[in-house]
Amino acid sequence: MKRTILTITQQNTWCQQNHTALTHKWSCRGYGNSKMLHCDTVIAKASGCGFDRFGTVLGDAIEHLFGGALTTLASKECRKPYGSFGGDHKASDALYGLFYDADKKRGYVDGGCGHDCMRRILNRIGFSLEYVGETGGSVTGEQFYQLTPLSQRDREFLR
Repeated sequence: MKRTILTITQQNTWCQQNHTALTHKWSCRGYGNSKMLHCDTVIAKASGCGFDRFGTVLGDAIEHLFGGALTTLASKECRKPYGSFGGDHKASDALYGLFYDADKKRGYVDGGCGHDCMRRILNRIGFSLEYVGETGGSVTGEQFYQLTPLSQRDREFLR
């Protein structure tokens, strides 16, 4: 069983000090777009088609909300050289979509790798993304989520 980056105490403290609801607003009109809102503030946007827009905005939200923890996770998990960026970029074998830029000492994600990959990264930080409900139709809509500390059961299945 792998450990989360944030302890249970840190997870609970974060939830007490922060708004834990996220809203994913989406539209498939025209080119299509997605937005992730936290406290009615847009923290991530993505448009286009042919990739996982929800994964992209979820990844950007993870970077926005948990930047420090993401960098800690990436510095521990990312060992494989990645790309030809001219710097010291590394990727994770275990957490697809997680990267580390050693030059800037910063972890980051590529949400286009898929929302399931972003959820696994969020789990390793110490949180679950719980689906609450949705409104809308076939062209536009909103999906509501709640960030919760990772349950003991879910901890047993961490990769």
